[in-house]
Amino acid sequence: MENQKQVQVVRHFSESFKQEKVREIERNLTTVMQVSKVYGVTRAAVYKWLYKYSAHRKKQIRQIIEPMSDTHKIQEMEQKIKELERLVGQKQILLEFREK
Repeated sequence: MENQKQVQVVRHFSESFKQEKVREIERNLTTVMQVSKVYGVTRAAVYKWLYKYSAHRKKQIRQIIEPMSDTHKIQEMEQKIKELERLVGQKQILLEFREK
């Protein structure tokens, strides 16, 4: 039995991408947790982006995070796609069964 090593992919995000995500967090369009999950980065990395690019952090303004966001909408759409793919698969199985 072979030992399989996990290959860790090193990704680099552009400064403009990081700034955009920080602006989304500041406008309560997304949360740190959602950015972390959707883009596969650690929460610590997202917080570093916040401390580096956020105007609010520099002024020490406290921010209240709302639950609805673009990232949340993306996750909902992905769930909907999975459900639709499951339904299409079931219909395909029924069609194949009826043909036989």
